[in-house]
Amino acid sequence: MVASPAAAFVLSVIPWLRGSRVFFVEAAGVYVFALYWLVKSREIQETQADHKAARGRLHAPQPAKLSDAFREMPVRPVQGSSSREQA
Repeated sequence: MVASPAAAFVLSVIPWLRGSRVFFVEAAGVYVFALYWLVKSREIQETQADHKAARGRLHAPQPAKLSDAFREMPVRPVQGSSSREQA
């Protein structure tokens, strides 16, 4: 997702590469982001993680340091809640 904006920037800075190439690279970035959004929306819909989090039914460990913001942390249902809850 970073490659397309970086490529668009490079294409727009170099004078002889300007033109429709920038448009198509930026359009590719929009489509990649849209695909990412669809995948994440589907994932959230299947796991109902947003509903469980809003009801306080997910347990996530407290981050200990700044680097924890950039790594995957285990999130699990709170004890006693079912894996497939009704909304």
